[in-house]
Amino acid sequence: MPKNQILEPIKIITFDLDDTLWPIRPVIERAETKTYRWLTENAPQITDQFSQSDMLAFKLALMRKDSSLRHRISDMRRNGYRELALASGYTPSEASKLASQAFETFIELRQQVNCFAGVEAMLEELAKNYMLGALTNGNANLKKIPIGRHFDFSISAESVNASKPDQKIFNAALEQASLFNGSMVQPNEVVHVGDDLHTDVGGAMQAGFYTVWLRAKPDEMQDYLKYGDEEASTVAPTITPHATIDTITALPKALSGIQYSQ
Repeated sequence: MPKNQILEPIKIITFDLDDTLWPIRPVIERAETKTYRWLTENAPQITDQFSQSDMLAFKLALMRKDSSLRHRISDMRRNGYRELALASGYTPSEASKLASQAFETFIELRQQVNCFAGVEAMLEELAKNYMLGALTNGNANLKKIPIGRHFDFSISAESVNASKPDQKIFNAALEQASLFNGSMVQPNEVVHVGDDLHTDVGGAMQAGFYTVWLRAKPDEMQDYLKYGDEEASTVAPTITPHATIDTITALPKALSGIQYSQ
């Protein structure tokens, strides 16, 4: 249902999730540690032979073999557990069962996020005037996270088999927003907010969205030159977001400062 937006022509604000609305590193570290503990108790043959760092190596090896797993990170993690179990001497049926159980343990813990200060109140206010959506390359489930109640829709890379900055995920956002809006939403009626200059800002700008970059640190643009990702290194330094903020709660003010075309 259309809302009474106050920044014409903006109708929709979409958000990246990890490292935009909450810090992701402590979430993953805690989930992996507790899942490893679960494996120690329920699949000791794995932890007798492999450390937590070995598990990461298995996951990365799988991704190198199958690049599509970049868009299917749940499958990548689940398959990683299965490969570890097989390498530890479990039968294929045992390995599949253990992998499923280990993944369920991990994914439940992965939803236990702690939002940055002020996020809940900010979303509550924005939701009064705009449709809110989430576009994530991760596997956070907003249905299991309290702030999810403020969102009208959520799209993951897994659901469209494509990760930001691929245009499939931004096109899917327009389709979902149009369904909720009751009429076609145009790209210039959307603002996307995210912490990644390449995947969030670059991808959203290519889709025709307005963009707000959450700059985690002042020299983040230079960091792209160190990543070893040829595409990111080439593109990121040339990207200029419509607005830049250093804390997510600065977003409302930044939105009002963007020059929008009618």
